[in-house]
Amino acid sequence: MIMKKAFSKILLIFILAAILGAVYFIWQAIAAKKNQGPTVKAPDIQVIVQGDHKIVKNLTDGYQVTIPKTWTIDGTKRQFYSSLDPEVGCKISTQVNNEKIDIKDLKMELENGIKDEQLTVENLKFEEILVNDLPGIRETLKTLEWGDSIRIYVPVDNKLYGFVMSIPSLSIEKCTIYMNNFVNNIILR
Repeated sequence: MIMKKAFSKILLIFILAAILGAVYFIWQAIAAKKNQGPTVKAPDIQVIVQGDHKIVKNLTDGYQVTIPKTWTIDGTKRQFYSSLDPEVGCKISTQVNNEKIDIKDLKMELENGIKDEQLTVENLKFEEILVNDLPGIRETLKTLEWGDSIRIYVPVDNKLYGFVMSIPSLSIEKCTIYMNNFVNNIILR
């Protein structure tokens, strides 16, 4: 009988220790997950090689672009980068924000954003354009901080599509040609 009571006490202590250990490990896992920040998933992207081009379809955000076959694609949710001809070194970034905005407000926001950044702007130009028969804005600028860039913004329904080309100073002409071809082949849905 004494043996049975001692065994019951030891078994009870063992079970309580196991429960406390499990609670501790679950608590640690929850705390670690909170410290990781939000998880960013890659978009559903399809790449189709056709001749000397790649057609990149971002099914998550609803756009399609055509890039040279030699470009590299690195993707994460709502953003991917395509590095151009390594000799040229231009880079195009794309981003889609869930935002409803019209062209007039977008242009004002872009102009104010440049002022708010307190950048040293040497050349700034805004132009209203059509992308896939949709109104958009082409912003061309040169800053001492960022260098040259061409930015295309197209609001569609509740999304704002952004296509930004960063241009190394020695490649302005070639990168501008790449960007013009890129913009002419954007399909938004």
